[in-house]
Amino acid sequence: MTESEMPRRLSRFLTDAIIIAFITAWAYVLAYLYEFGYLSQYKIPADLINIQVTSIISSILLLAFFLASIGLLGLWFFDLFLKRSYSPLGLFFIQWFIAFLIIVGIPLFVGVIFHALTAFFCYLVWFISDLVSLTRTKGNDFSEKARNLRTIQVRQNDFIDRVSKRIGFGWFLTIAIIVGISYSGYAIGYGSAARKTDYLIITINEKEFAVVAIRQNNAIALPINKETEELGKEIYIYNLEKLSESGIGMKIESIGKLKVAD
Repeated sequence: MTESEMPRRLSRFLTDAIIIAFITAWAYVLAYLYEFGYLSQYKIPADLINIQVTSIISSILLLAFFLASIGLLGLWFFDLFLKRSYSPLGLFFIQWFIAFLIIVGIPLFVGVIFHALTAFFCYLVWFISDLVSLTRTKGNDFSEKARNLRTIQVRQNDFIDRVSKRIGFGWFLTIAIIVGISYSGYAIGYGSAARKTDYLIITINEKEFAVVAIRQNNAIALPINKETEELGKEIYIYNLEKLSESGIGMKIESIGKLKVAD
């Protein structure tokens, strides 16, 4: 099989049934990653993840939103950059600006501040190293330096070039989008838990528990210390019907952001 034949064979392999099955499976994976990210914020093991139909439907809607957003951004990118001519130095900074939006913007948008800071540090190191390479590249001015640096980087980027030729650029871009959206599913779940300030509080034997999640008819609760704004490590699972039969109620309190005690 030649490099030009493989993308065509992959495209013929994709029937409507396979695409629908893949989207359904991907929605399940996104729902799992969301639950994993959400529960990991509270240091709850993945064994307690329970994927429900509503979670899969939400994931499909989220997936549709992401794909539509990527399509609109792609049209905007094509109109803004590919239809206009920029100097090599202008393209250098435009590419780094787009990289910033993707690398730092996505974690920041979904609310995972720690990931955003880590990504920003990596981005800063990468940008500074590329900026140093730009100043050291031969050329009469910075525009010529940027053009020569781009030529050198294209020649050195053998891995992406080989993969793109092997499976086609479209397939390479599709895989990158799948990985990015899958990460977003995890990050949105993690960020949702990190931003949570309102909790259902259960009081049992004068001890308070904060409900961090409700799965089916069970409440996953952790002991809460309001003075230190911390949650305990112990995990309690209460059946809501049995709590109601016992006359134990729950109340919503705006406590603020909580963290699990070390």
